[in-house]
Amino acid sequence: MVNHISDKTSILEEILKIENEINLLRKDSTYMKIARTQRKIEVRKRSKKMNSIKERYQEQLLGFDEKLGSLRRDRKNLVKQLFG
Repeated sequence: MVNHISDKTSILEEILKIENEINLLRKDSTYMKIARTQRKIEVRKRSKKMNSIKERYQEQLLGFDEKLGSLRRDRKNLVKQLFG
């Protein structure tokens, strides 16, 4: 029984670490600048130069989104393991 409780405690601690990392990543100044700039580019006219810039920002944003997605999947799996 004690081992079961310690397992749940370690899983909860891991979930909290992941949630903290997600929050830090979402508040990261680089991430916020990229997301904000990409939204501004969407509004402007579509020239070849703007499309090129937009593609670079999308690639950078995709890297952040992949990391966030991975963290969210890890958290979801731990929650399932804990409560499922």
